[in-house]
Amino acid sequence: MSKLSPDKLQEFYLRRIRSGIFNHRRSRLLRQPTVLFIAGQPGAGKTTMQAAAMERLGMKKAYVLDHDELLDKHPNYASGALENDYTASGVYGEDAATWRGWALHDVQARRMDVVVPFPISGQYDLDLMRQFQAKGYRVEVAFAAAVAAAFAGGTAASAAAVGRSVC
Repeated sequence: MSKLSPDKLQEFYLRRIRSGIFNHRRSRLLRQPTVLFIAGQPGAGKTTMQAAAMERLGMKKAYVLDHDELLDKHPNYASGALENDYTASGVYGEDAATWRGWALHDVQARRMDVVVPFPISGQYDLDLMRQFQAKGYRVEVAFAAAVAAAFAGGTAASAAAVGRSVC
């Protein structure tokens, strides 16, 4: 269930997210746009892979549509994370997902190159890739994976960095 009223949800989208899309400089207007999906579990190296893939595909000016960054734009997320950082993304994630859907529509309407980092979770994501393809996009997918020991170590190190322990 959304934490913001429909009017507030739209107001925050228009002010905090859509304005960024419309102010983002597009590159190479007269060619086929590209969408790059970066998939992988937390700690697998998606951020590092994203930078390398964007460089390799000539997407330095692409708009990055990151769910975590959308959460950060939520007016209540920071205080919710301070209250309970384990549940905050679940509590405010529905609003961020709504914004993500609107942003994907706006990006497609402007035929912008876009990078979408997230864990691919099923049919919805495959349908999203097909939707971009049907709109004339070149669809690229990069997968980041970590072996179990490295994943556990990375997760433990990340938790330790913020004063938590992982068993």
